[in-house]
Amino acid sequence: MTLSMLLWLAGCGAHSNSPSADLLTLYTTPSKDGTEWMWENRFSPDGHPLGSARRLGILGPVAQTEIATRGPHHSTFITLGSKIVSLSKTQHVRTVAVMPPGYYALSIRWWPLGLLTVVESDQASHAQIWSWRQGRWTVLRKSLPEGIVTLIDGPSAHPMALIVDPHRLYTVSVFSRGLHYPVFDYGSPQGTAGFVGNTEVIPYAAGARGFGQWTAKPNAKRGSRHHFLSVQQAVIEMAQGSPLWGVMARGMVPYHGTRPQWSQIRYWPAPMQTTMVVEGRGTPWIVILDGASQGVWFNVRSGNYGPQFSITMPYPDVVREVAIIAR
Repeated sequence: MTLSMLLWLAGCGAHSNSPSADLLTLYTTPSKDGTEWMWENRFSPDGHPLGSARRLGILGPVAQTEIATRGPHHSTFITLGSKIVSLSKTQHVRTVAVMPPGYYALSIRWWPLGLLTVVESDQASHAQIWSWRQGRWTVLRKSLPEGIVTLIDGPSAHPMALIVDPHRLYTVSVFSRGLHYPVFDYGSPQGTAGFVGNTEVIPYAAGARGFGQWTAKPNAKRGSRHHFLSVQQAVIEMAQGSPLWGVMARGMVPYHGTRPQWSQIRYWPAPMQTTMVVEGRGTPWIVILDGASQGVWFNVRSGNYGPQFSITMPYPDVVREVAIIAR
């Protein structure tokens, strides 16, 4: 057994502090004229409200996830579709960037090089990737393959885009000069990926009971497949960290290289009811959402769970996203 794995096992038994961050809940309220207003409110890690709600603006076309991202200096960026606003540590709201007419910022993610945005236009079916930096927009990717686009951390925190359709998954570097991976086209990708060094790990489903993962190296012609024995022993989503983690129906499983370590599963503290979504970038806490507004914290460094939470909004408010926000 390697020294790094021994150190990780020792850390699993150690006491883990509570998350040093809170939950940002973004929700919409319909108005009589049919428009939706976006609001935000801050909640403690265990789901208790901490302050007063703030109205951010009218919500336009946005993605289902990644409409908020942590920025520099304890700020948070939020896309409303036609514009992007920021929320400061003191809860001050200001407009950061406005989209040109006919363009919408579907999802956003902050990197030190600037604010990256998945952009859709009225005139094109293919999404683009833009960057907002020093007060202006720069188009980084003019036309991506058609599908659902997600911005992720690639090897060495290099920004990558995952483009998923029902049968294929493309991994594209945000910049023209970057790592190039073969296209996954076997089975149905789960829409998520992780990296061990430069090696990409993609979980997939094949038929009603077939599950597996696909691994590929950059500039390779094809990847390799590994089949899981059953749905109860299958990774359905990836959570980047050190080590890499897989999300299962039964809990979280650490990876050693590109292989899940089944004997070290961290079972859920309570049964999960719906499709799970990973929120956060593992510094070191992430949130595993079980539906739109409930879930559990998880520390990707220690392998320990944190508080569980459930956030309820009065009718007719609808929660759009729960994100991690710095204190």
